[in-house]
This record gives sequence, structure tokens and C-alpha cells, in this order.
Amino acid sequence: MASDPSRVLSDRKDFCCSFCHREFGRLEHLQRHIRRHTHEKPYDCSCGALFSRRDLLRRHERIVHGVINHTADQRSRRPRAERTAPTARSIRNQSSHLDQLLQANDNASERISVNNITSRNNISLASPTTSEEHVNHVASAQPHSQRPDIQPRLQGHSIFPAPQIAIRTQILPYFSHPVVTDSQRATLLQAVEGSVLSELSLPSTSALTRYLAGYFTGFYPQVPFTHAPTFRFETCTPELSLAILTVGALYRHEFHSAVKLFSFAKALLLERQRQEDKAAIVRLAHSTGDNMPVQRNYIDEIQTLLCLGWFATWQKDVKLRNELHELRSLLAHSLTLSGLEDVPHCSLVWEVWAQQESERRTKLLAFCFLNIQVMAYDMPPVVWGRDMNMRLPCSCPEWTAPEADTWALLQQTVPTHRDRFPVTLKGLLSASEQSDLPSNLTPVANYVLLHGLIQNIMSNQNIIEGLGVTPPVHFQSLFQNALSRWTICWQYTPESNLEPTDPNGPLPFISSTLLSFAYIRNCSSIALGHHRDLLPWESDGTADILRVSSPVKRSGDELLAAEGATHILESLVRLGIQYIQNHQPSVWNIEAALCSFECFLFLGKWLRALQLDIQHNPLTDSEASLLKRIQAIVREGLESIQGSYEGIVFTQLDVLADQIMKIGSHAMRGNSPWPYIRMIGDVLDKYNLAER
Repeated sequence: MASDPSRVLSDRKDFCCSFCHREFGRLEHLQRHIRRHTHEKPYDCSCGALFSRRDLLRRHERIVHGVINHTADQRSRRPRAERTAPTARSIRNQSSHLDQLLQANDNASERISVNNITSRNNISLASPTTSEEHVNHVASAQPHSQRPDIQPRLQGHSIFPAPQIAIRTQILPYFSHPVVTDSQRATLLQAVEGSVLSELSLPSTSALTRYLAGYFTGFYPQVPFTHAPTFRFETCTPELSLAILTVGALYRHEFHSAVKLFSFAKALLLERQRQEDKAAIVRLAHSTGDNMPVQRNYIDEIQTLLCLGWFATWQKDVKLRNELHELRSLLAHSLTLSGLEDVPHCSLVWEVWAQQESERRTKLLAFCFLNIQVMAYDMPPVVWGRDMNMRLPCSCPEWTAPEADTWALLQQTVPTHRDRFPVTLKGLLSASEQSDLPSNLTPVANYVLLHGLIQNIMSNQNIIEGLGVTPPVHFQSLFQNALSRWTICWQYTPESNLEPTDPNGPLPFISSTLLSFAYIRNCSSIALGHHRDLLPWESDGTADILRVSSPVKRSGDELLAAEGATHILESLVRLGIQYIQNHQPSVWNIEAALCSFECFLFLGKWLRALQLDIQHNPLTDSEASLLKRIQAIVREGLESIQGSYEGIVFTQLDVLADQIMKIGSHAMRGNSPWPYIRMIGDVLDKYNLAER
């Protein structure tokens, strides 16, 4: 049967997206699709608000301006690109047309005024949308100072992260598919000849490729300091290559190969440091005073130590875990010597810019890792956030741009000024009600800033505990306000999402768990962090210490922390406890597990405190509302684990606390490559048995 010519003609797709190479039959379909990549908002309202779709503009006019008749002012509803009447032609192989689709970022220079944002009591916890909704509901990103009418979407009041769907956007990340070739493997072997690893034996090229893929799919989304589009395996130093392969092998659950690669990488690193220190001494001895010092590549050292430190810190093997002290000291030393202040660069070369941005992220994420060790093992800080005088990381579109042309076009849409980390941190901690919140923050920036706040909270608690006095109320209020301000910044970050598997990466979800951790540590009655003793990995002993630790008080601060802990429990139950247990590498990481551990413990202690005090002081409305929410969450969690919850009396708060411990320990006993997560799951189980 002859084909229909009109059908063949209609199936032709002459237009191609230069970002993802998807093909379209009509130019307007391509233009609408590209706006998902570029965040262009061609539909403008007379008030100055910009939108990516016509229906979103109409909704804005109806809600904000009360406009019902949409036949008026049709000019405001036509895309600005249409007003210039561009010629419809194929864009395949013509990337220059992208500059017509990239518009100036409408909120680049805006600052968010605290007085113009919904108060923290009106910020509610919205249910996260699916990835498809995340893409399709791209909406207003008008200047924040013009957004006083944002309506909360949910039940009850919460100050915990809830992405404002009205301003959500999707940034498609760049995924690298690296391959280790035979020549690259041979080059790596040749590079270590004559070193301490003359007998080095590497896995096959297919295994190395597998490990490299494990690094980019497992470790990189959580610690994104490697610029994937410009990454070249052959340009890495041998020790960095082996360190990357170490964590990659672990994410592929090949522990023995990871241990072997870890030993190789550490030996090479220490040997290189010894040789460079020796050479520096020789140069100093023969220096005439006019010789310029040789610049040392500290960034590769920091990246190597960061990978090796992550690997060793969370291992059950005592010999490996003891390595963390040496690696921690070396990392802090290299980080300090590398310089904690960066100089602004305006490079027009993509590769140079990528290297500078990677160096900045490396230092900031190294600071965060050192702080995670403090949180996990109650170690003293070795690097302070106030000393990290670095600019905050760049925007996600810049970082994920797949090639130089796209990056160059994106450079035209982003602000050139970026605040420095200590300045922004000081702004969050400001007691002034009139101070502005930072704008144009990214998931990595939010994550780093929250680690800075947590470091301040924990160090303040340590000082207060050392003095043996009650924490001043104004200190707690100061940190509460800072966390509330941080939450507003999180909500106005386009990529923020409560889904750990979101295409934009897990950092927004991880940050939400860190926020709950911060609220718990800001409570005056909390002594959990100083009496856990997790470093020996003795679950029975740790459980006994937790059982006799200070009880939780019944106050407003503790209620706020209980809301945060419930927020995390709800997020995990929404994902599915069974799903988390069987998909831990993709949905859970060390920080999320550590913060969840703290939340489970706190929530259990808070419920038991209520149980003891409820006979003398009845529940407040807020406490009763939160208890109903916890009961519903626990029921759903138990259904996920065992299919039913028959026979459990949820009105008995100590029973409710027991079930929370059960849910938490069950979730942590999964298939994570990190033994630390299983260990704290055992602690929860032993603690629960001891409390009964």
C-alpha cells in the first residue's frame, strides 16, 4: 500500500535541540523545549514578571492582578521572540540560534528582602513533585522582591524545606560516560615505574572503566568537585587517578579491589609529598633570595585526600578506619597551604574557567567533609568556615554546560558578582531584621553555607558545655533565625527538591536532612552529640551511652527540633522504607543516614519525655497535631516493612518511639557500600532493646 505523502511530510523533523539532540517537526516545539534547558521566560506581564509559558502568565494575571478577560493586552502574552519575527528555519547544526533563546536572568541582581517574604510560620512542607512535574511546571521566577503573595501549599505550619512549585525549574545535568582505554592504563602503570609501587598490578581496563563509572554515578553527585564535561582521566596525577578508582570500586561493591587501590593511592601520595618537601628544602638551602618559589599542585593533593578520606572514614575495618586521623590531618594541612582565599577571574576560556571553579569547589567541599567528621565522631574542628574566604560556587547551568559554546552563551545570562562564603554566612547570622538575604544561590552553595551554620552551632554548644552553664536564649534565637533565613534561600533555589533521586542531584535533599540535624543540635537539652562515642564501632556500648544520656526537655525549641525530625522521617517513609533498604547507594548517603540517626534518637527521646510529663501537663495543640502526624507516618512505615500494624497501640508514646527506632534500624540495614550506615542501624536496634 502506497504511503500517504502528507503523512511522510508531517513526520519530518527538521529541528534539533543542541543540548540533548532531540528532534522536532515544528520550530515552536523546539523553542518551547529549549526553554527547559535555558530557563528563558518570553512571556512578560506589565508588572515586570516573566514566565516560560502562556498559561502561567494567565494564572499570574488572574491571581495577582485579578484579570479575568484574557483578550486584552495580547501583546504581553506573545513571546518577546515573536515580536522580533524571527525567520523559521532549521536549527540543526546551527548552535548560534541559541543566543536568541537565552535571555538575561531576570533575578540576577535582585536581593531578597526578609520583609517581603512569607514569614517562617507560613512556610509549609509541600509534597515533592515528580520529575515530569518538575519539568512541566516551570513557572514564575520574577524578582524576589516582587513576590510577597506566594501562598503556602500545605497542611499545618513548618519552617522546613518545601520547594515552591511556582518557581521551580529543571536544569538537565551533564552525565559523563568515561572509558579507560588500554593506552591510559599503560600510561598509568608507566607513571608509577621506579616509585614505591614498582610492583603495582592494576585491574583490567573493563574493571577500571567500571570503577570510573561508579565514581561519576555514585560519589560525584554527592561531592561534585570534578568538572565532568572537561574531565580527562589521562590528565590526572597517578595518585588522584587511583583515589578516584578507589571510591568508584566501592560504589560498585568491589571492596577488596577498593582497599588495594586505596593502599596504592595513599603510598603514591605520601611518596610524592616526601619528594616535594625534600626538593623544597634543597631549593631553600641554595636560595639566593631572588629565586621564585616553585608552585605546588595542592589541588590534586586535596582531591586525592578527599577521596581517600571518604573511603577510610566509614569503614568497619579498624586499620582502615584508623587511617582517617592521618588523612584528616594531611587534608587540613594541604587545604591551608593551598590558600583559603581565591582571586576573582574572568576567564573567557571554558577549560580555564572550569579548572578555577573546580578548585573552588574542591576547597569548599573539603571543608564540608572535615565538618562531617566532626558531626559523626565528635572531633574538634581543624578548619573554620570563617577562614574560607572563597566565592560561592557558580550556577548549575554553567557547571553542567556540555561544551564551550553553550557555556559562553550562559555566561551572558548570569551575574558576574558572587558573594564570598564568610560574608554570606555572616549575613545569615545577622540579627538585623532589615538585612537582605543572598540571592542566586545554588545547591552546592546552600549545602556549604549550612555546614558553616552547623559548625557555629556545635562549637557554641561545646563552649557552653565546657563552662557548665545554660546556653543563653539569644544564642539559640540567633541560630534559629539563621536557619530560618537559610531555608528561605533553599526554597528560592531553582533546583531545590526533596527527592534524593532528582536529576539535579541529591544535595538539596541532603541539605534538608542537615537542617533537621542543625535544629536538634541547637536545643539546650541536647547532649547526644557529645556522648555517642561512635568511633570505636561498639554498638552495645554506644547504645548504653545513649540510653543514659540527658533526657529531652519539653519546650518550644525541642518542639521545633521534633518537627524537623518528623520531617526527615516523613521524607524517608514517603520514599518507602523497603525501597531505601534495597536501593541505598542511589537514595541515601552517609550524611543523610547520620542526620536521620540523630533525628530518630531525638524523636524517640522527645516522645518518651511527653509520656512522662503528659499526666501533669496536657498536650498543647501543636504537640497534639504533631503526634497525629507522627502516628500516620509510622503506620505507613510499618506497612512498608511488614505489611500491617495490627496490635500496635499508637496512643502509647513509648510504643510509638519503639516503632520509630524499628523503622530507622530497618532502613539502615540495607545494601549501602558504606559499613558505617549499617553500624548506626545496629546502634538504633540495640538502643531500642535497652529502652524497652
